[in-house]
Amino acid sequence: MIPTISPLADYENAAFTDVYDELPLWSAPFGLHLLERVVLRDRIDVLDVGSGCGFPALELAQRMGRYCTLIGFDPWEAGLVRARRKAAIMGIVNISFIRGEAEQLPFRDGRFGLVTSNNGINNVREQVRVLQECARVAAPEAQFILTVNLPGTMGSFYAIFERTLGECGLDGCAGIMRAHIEEKRKPAGYLTTLLERTGWRVLTSEEGRFTMRYADGTTMLQHFFIRAAFLPAWWEIVPVEQRSSFFTRLERALNAAASVEGLVLDIPYVCIDCRRG
Repeated sequence: MIPTISPLADYENAAFTDVYDELPLWSAPFGLHLLERVVLRDRIDVLDVGSGCGFPALELAQRMGRYCTLIGFDPWEAGLVRARRKAAIMGIVNISFIRGEAEQLPFRDGRFGLVTSNNGINNVREQVRVLQECARVAAPEAQFILTVNLPGTMGSFYAIFERTLGECGLDGCAGIMRAHIEEKRKPAGYLTTLLERTGWRVLTSEEGRFTMRYADGTTMLQHFFIRAAFLPAWWEIVPVEQRSSFFTRLERALNAAASVEGLVLDIPYVCIDCRRG
């Protein structure tokens, strides 16, 4: 039976405006690349690992149609509450969101015909275990497509950060900074090797990039997403008693670097397309 189609244009409705601009700033460039590479198939189960507040899982559920079942999986309960609200407002009935750690997926072997992860694999505790679990729950020849940002992310910023550490006599903290980058952002070659070792056959590995531009260092450090997603880790690199003076000096250095054409942060990433081997 073909579902009834009706216009949706209640622009003054609070629920409508709650989801109209739901595309998230940070994950959108990664996710749009992922959406271009997903093979849209009918009547399969789909798993999105690290679904956060619902992008691109909600979009995939709509593009793949009502005969597909999509599950968003994430440990962030508040994000899942938000994603469920979006699904309800949008009227998307073929999606559900489950809380849990990706190191132990609560699904039977071979269930999913498609597995996706939009900038999520770089945030798990045990990458090898998560990739093995994704392979376990994937059907033979299932597609696994993932995106992650690469080690060069915000390279110009980290160069100024490290130089400022040295100027403040905090050379020892530079190792902490580099360890943080290494933990969160693996090279593309490392990831493709890891995928091949955990049951996946890599078809393509496409690198891309986007930029985040700011008038100066002050505006960058005051930006909501920077303060929420990046500043806590930067904060921990510097000893408590020197944080105030260090970040004041860092802000000045960033402003000086931005004095000609503003501050440009380069975000390189990779989109890897695999099949269950």
